[in-house]
Amino acid sequence: MTQKKKFSKDNVLVVSNDKFIYLSEIYILWKGGASLYDTQYYSSDKPIKFKKNKIKKKNFTIYRFITLEFAPENWLLRNGYKPI
Repeated sequence: MTQKKKFSKDNVLVVSNDKFIYLSEIYILWKGGASLYDTQYYSSDKPIKFKKNKIKKKNFTIYRFITLEFAPENWLLRNGYKPI
């Protein structure tokens, strides 16, 4: 097992790994409040492009936030992430 290195770009921390691992968080917002609805991790051998992060309905809005948590070191370096 190799040593995991941490990288940063735009105040986002990502750890090196052999795969891309994303955290998806879904929130529901309505007039009187908000709630975390679901969380899920996604793993891939290559970067994933996620679509539409906001769905507006009559009485509520659904937001999905995607966070890159892990990625291959060479990809991080090529995409402007700096070791910390």
